Amino acid sequence: MSVPEGFAPLFRTSPVLDLIGPIYCRGAGRDLALGLRVEHKHCNARGTIHGGILAALADVALATRWHLPPIRRPLS
Repeated sequence: MSVPEGFAPLFRTSPVLDLIGPIYCRGAGRDLALGLRVEHKHCNARGTIHGGILAALADVALATRWHLPPIRRPLS
């Protein structure tokens, strides 16, 4: 399968992303778009993309687009 024009492999990786991927991206910062070619391994029993895959992509998008700092809680 070909990658849509303007997309390149995602610049970050992790063991989870290696299992899901390849994940592609284009743009940067708030204009970053993620892409994934949905394969059989990404689907649930009904044949549609599994919600867990969508949640993982949302997690990557939030962390990548806004570079969120870690949550710091006061010591008790």
